[in-house]
Amino acid sequence: MKHRARTCCRESLWQRAKAWRKTDVSGRLSLWLLDNGSLTRRLRSICPHSFRVKIVNQGWAPPMVNEAHHLAISFHTRVFNREVVLQCGEHALVYARTVIPARTLKGRLSRLAKLGDKPLGEILFTDPHIQRRDLEIARLQPGEVLFDKARFAMTEAQSTAVNAIWARRSTFAYHDKRLLVSEIFLPNEEFGYDIPHLTHLS
Repeated sequence: MKHRARTCCRESLWQRAKAWRKTDVSGRLSLWLLDNGSLTRRLRSICPHSFRVKIVNQGWAPPMVNEAHHLAISFHTRVFNREVVLQCGEHALVYARTVIPARTLKGRLSRLAKLGDKPLGEILFTDPHIQRRDLEIARLQPGEVLFDKARFAMTEAQSTAVNAIWARRSTFAYHDKRLLVSEIFLPNEEFGYDIPHLTHLS
């Protein structure tokens, strides 16, 4: 049982996008992973009429160890955590996790805890005072925390179609206040996964 608990709670290995070797993914998927624009805007372009945000979980909780390290906070500190699925109708496209330290939610950015089902990207990419910093890439596998979280958003066909999925994460900063956004691209032809039996978005 102890071994199983460790296995289910592994954290993913992230690497800087600049050092990432793209040989493991299709050209289409690498374009999605490395795109510096608003993911919300790009998803709306392939799903103009039924794009929506489904809240999976939000509230105060400890960060993952690698998240705490990335944000330069203690992993014993409670952060505001928001997990959502970006969907085209009922079809899950991206599982997104946002980690926001308490100090970041003061003042101008306090609205980030009150988004409801509004896309986070509509604030991050329209506020000129918020800057996107480093981009990292990870290959997520079963048994890792983020993979298992994302699996709950997948259909059975999606979850059995691949043995790994790809994710990216970025730090956004408003002066000295930071938050971390991780975006997990679920198995879908639009992202270049080789899964021809899955339904193509219309």
